[in-house]
This record gives sequence, C-alpha cells and structure tokens, in this order.
Amino acid sequence: MTKKELADYLAVSERTIDRLVASNQIQKIKVLGATRFRLKDVENFIEAQSN
Repeated sequence: MTKKELADYLAVSERTIDRLVASNQIQKIKVLGATRFRLKDVENFIEAQSN
C-alpha cells in the first residue's frame, strides 16, 4: 500500500507515517523505486500498539 493509503487506513497524517518510518516502528519497502508498505507489517504494528 502507498503512504497515503496507509495514512488513511490508520487515520493519521502522512507526516505521522514519516515519523513512524523514521523511528523504525513501521517498515517500508521499495518497489521499482516507489515506497510501499506491506499489510503484514502494518498489522504487526497495530498489534504491537494494542499490547
């Protein structure tokens, strides 16, 4: 998913996504030069926040 899609999914700003990436709380990947986020990584982040 894209950064915008992730921000919408988590109901946060894209700037917050940048902060989460910078603090290594969410992993990003590059696909043909474009930044993407794996659903599994996002689900792991949500689960970690719940505990």
